[in-house]
Amino acid sequence: MIKIRKGTRAELRKYYTVMEIDFDEKELLGKQTMQKGLAEGSLDMWVAYEDESGIDIAYAVVLPKCVYGYAIIKYLGVFPWYRNKGVGTDVMRLLLAEYKDTTGLIAEIPVFEENDDEQITRLRNFFKRFGFEEVKADYRIGGAPVILMCRPVTGTADIAPVSHRIITDIYTRFIPVEQIDIHKLKEV
Repeated sequence: MIKIRKGTRAELRKYYTVMEIDFDEKELLGKQTMQKGLAEGSLDMWVAYEDESGIDIAYAVVLPKCVYGYAIIKYLGVFPWYRNKGVGTDVMRLLLAEYKDTTGLIAEIPVFEENDDEQITRLRNFFKRFGFEEVKADYRIGGAPVILMCRPVTGTADIAPVSHRIITDIYTRFIPVEQIDIHKLKEV
């Protein structure tokens, strides 16, 4: 059985190297920025592990604080030797349970030129399986346009009219406002 636990700053440092492999450098928040967010409670690190063996098998980073009640599932990664075994699906179900009291969950899919269409389609379909719906977005991460997806819990999926406020509110909790431009989130 797979379980998740809150990750520590030491685990964030430990698994940041894996994140550097799993995510484009233009998308990945800086290690110090993430450490600051974790210390201040504006970023949650989750570690998925096998209950029987205690072996870590996946990680997730969620940005949980927002005046509007939404949280962003920023990164979700499965360690290479556990991929294609349903671990990502199990971790997503556990995250949905952890954030069941939010207004909704948001996923951002940056579309970099080097991404292939199949990869983007897989990500879209993954989130759609859990009730995420595409929302109009006009901002960029690392210079790439973003596919914004939202899964309503107690709120609405149609966050397009207020998405700028939601996204800005979430990121400015641990990134200085002068470093954020909602039309182009700058690399920190």
